[in-house]
Amino acid sequence: MRSFLARQTRRLVVGSFFSAIGSSAYAETANAPQSLTFLDSHRIGNKQAGFREPSGLAFVAGSGALWSVSDNTPAAFRLEIGGDLNGPALDIPGLEDPEGVAWDATGGRLLILSEKAASVFVLSIDPAGPTTEVALLDMDNAQILVDALGGDPGGLSPEGITLDPQTGQVYVVNERNPRILIEISSDLRTILNVEQLLDTRGFWSAGVSDWHLDVSGLSYDHRRDGLWIASDVGKCVYFLPLNGSLASKIDLAWTDGGEVRRVDNAEGLSLNAVGNRLFVVSDDGKHSRVFTYSIE
Repeated sequence: MRSFLARQTRRLVVGSFFSAIGSSAYAETANAPQSLTFLDSHRIGNKQAGFREPSGLAFVAGSGALWSVSDNTPAAFRLEIGGDLNGPALDIPGLEDPEGVAWDATGGRLLILSEKAASVFVLSIDPAGPTTEVALLDMDNAQILVDALGGDPGGLSPEGITLDPQTGQVYVVNERNPRILIEISSDLRTILNVEQLLDTRGFWSAGVSDWHLDVSGLSYDHRRDGLWIASDVGKCVYFLPLNGSLASKIDLAWTDGGEVRRVDNAEGLSLNAVGNRLFVVSDDGKHSRVFTYSIE
């Protein structure tokens, strides 16, 4: 298969995570990351394979590969870090508008989030098994989610999914209006907690109104006990400690031919197994890319 590799060799220290709104609380968090350094990027869009609108990313420990999905295709795609597709897509009947993906190494399963259906598709990989679908609003304790949506289930627009590989607990984010974090039991039967991702919690971005600011993907960080959360509109990532401290943000940037650019349309992100690399995927048509940063 033809490679879409486009390496950028210049290293770019993107900036400090210590924002004015979150510095004092976040500085108390053990092992808090200080900055991201841009390492390289690769084009990944593949129209022929149906991988045109990347959305969501999950690192596969021990393989150096990534799972991703595409808004327009009912399938999961396995990618090399260098950008090439690794094998054929896994077709998932009934899946519509996939927006996020999580890899459960312990259970050998993929969890794929459908925004349109507001549900999680569970696909067993090893050994191969049937695909099941679980709607968020059909889970036990779903009323706390409806309450967080202001009583309007139509406001549910899930955009990202991840899980704690040790406990299996699942996290889902709702895109905007309201931005919320949903915690779900490992068996996908019960909603455990719902939290508003407010500006007072650290979710803000200069020049973007609170109404328009979104969250578009997330990844669990066991090493630092927190969540990395991407924002498409904010062109940034947040690190949200799970100990109740404020989230911290950093603008996403990369170098293109020596020119520093902002990352457009960040739709998913994931960490490697040891937690020192952050991968970010953009949905930008044929210009879609996966970006690699080191976590300092």
